[in-house]
Amino acid sequence: MGMNLLPQQQMKASPALIALNNMLVLSTQELQQLVQTELADNPALEQDESDEALCSRCGRPLSGATCIYCLHEDMKLAEAERDDSSATPSDDEFDPLLAIAAPSTLRESLERDLHITLPLADHVIADYLIGSLDEHGFLDGDVDSIAEMLNT
Repeated sequence: MGMNLLPQQQMKASPALIALNNMLVLSTQELQQLVQTELADNPALEQDESDEALCSRCGRPLSGATCIYCLHEDMKLAEAERDDSSATPSDDEFDPLLAIAAPSTLRESLERDLHITLPLADHVIADYLIGSLDEHGFLDGDVDSIAEMLNT
C-alpha cells in the first residue's frame, strides 16, 4: 500500500469574498450604515469628500447632469399615470438606454456656448443667426437685411 499524491482543484471562499457577498445583499440604507460604522471604528479610514455633484432629490451621485435613479422613478410614475392603473411598473420594464443623454446637435451646442458668452440682450440675435445657418454652416442671408429686420 503506497501513498500517492494526486493534484486536485478545489474552490474555497476567502473571507474577503464572504464579506463582499454579505455586503451585496444589503439595502442602500444598511450599506450606508455599515460604511458609517466602519468609518467610526477604524481611524485609518476617511470619507472622501469629493466635489462630485449630488442629486438634490435623492442625494445620490449624478450621472452627467441627470440622476438616473430619479429619472427611473419619474419614468415609472409617468408610465403609471399614462396607464391609469394603480399598479406600478416593475424594474424589468426599465430600459437603461433611456437614461443615456442624446448627443447634442450643432445648433444646441452653438446656442449653449453663445448664451454663456453673450449678454442676455444679444441672445435673440444669436438664436436668429444660428437658425439662419445652412447645413454647411454658412449664413443663409445678407447680414445687413438681417440686422435691419432685428433692429440692430
